Amino acid sequence: MTVCSNMKRARKRQLLEGGPSVFASNGERKQREQEAQEAELCEQIGRLKMKLEWLKESCPLR
Repeated sequence: MTVCSNMKRARKRQLLEGGPSVFASNGERKQREQEAQEAELCEQIGRLKMKLEWLKESCPLR
């Protein structure tokens, strides 16, 4: 079985870009994933707060 040179290049690029994560321990990997998820949730909260304020201003219930 031969490996296509394009496949080799793609795998090499993946290793160079994400090399440290390949060899990181599970704890470090989970920590990074948790931080990324936390950042995403904070962004979502910010967007939702902005929408809520806009709705409060544009549709008063009084």
